[in-house]
Amino acid sequence: ELSSIVFGFIREHISVGVQDGCPIRKMSVENFVHFVSAALKAQANATAAVSMAKYMRTSDPFYGVGSAPRKIILNEAKKKFELQNTKQLLERVRGLWAQPHREERYMAVSYLRAMLPAHLHISVL
Repeated sequence: ELSSIVFGFIREHISVGVQDGCPIRKMSVENFVHFVSAALKAQANATAAVSMAKYMRTSDPFYGVGSAPRKIILNEAKKKFELQNTKQLLERVRGLWAQPHREERYMAVSYLRAMLPAHLHISVL
């Protein structure tokens, strides 16, 4: 689970974005998570997935996507989906974390680390 330090920081810096009277974060969060999950699924490698699960000694499902393709997907997602506020950051991280595959959780942590302000030390994650 993510550090309480990170959650505390995010809670203190929340600003809700609204467009035409509707929260803009909801659709963006769902689209963001769908984009990342679909991109991971498109890169899936069943053989690698079995090896990864065996190496990690877990029954969690894997797509079999290594770190280099995940970095590319993360960069594409950051370009495609502008981050509106810190509340949206937390919602995107939680949205990815709630997905079943291990790589989606890896993406949640990578996205959080990439998008948090540089002055916040997250070495406790």
